[in-house]
Amino acid sequence: MGNRGIERMTGRVVLRDLEDAEGTRYLEARVKGDGALIIEGQDLGNGVRKVFGEEIGEYEWSYIIKKENITLVIKALGGKEGDDILELITDRCTGEDAQDLEAIIRSNKIPHEFLNRMTE
Repeated sequence: MGNRGIERMTGRVVLRDLEDAEGTRYLEARVKGDGALIIEGQDLGNGVRKVFGEEIGEYEWSYIIKKENITLVIKALGGKEGDDILELITDRCTGEDAQDLEAIIRSNKIPHEFLNRMTE
């Protein structure tokens, strides 16, 4: 099916929304009321089973970056203080490039909390 569209809403951007024979892959970024950046993803289907084994068909994950560390993300994305974080993420990390966001966070050692969950 391909990418079903990149959408920009107030405070939230959909970076990846794919569906194909391997399943679905979804990733979004949003800014919470307290200023924290939340990056949430969900993969479902055969692609997940290929990575984690037949018994696992769903993988969800979240990165939480506190407001005081947003400037680090902005700079890592090539922006400057005061730039719109969601706009920068949309410009650099949508569609097939969505996976780059995790690498940017980790390679720049940006403080974050990481949560994940796997189910059938």
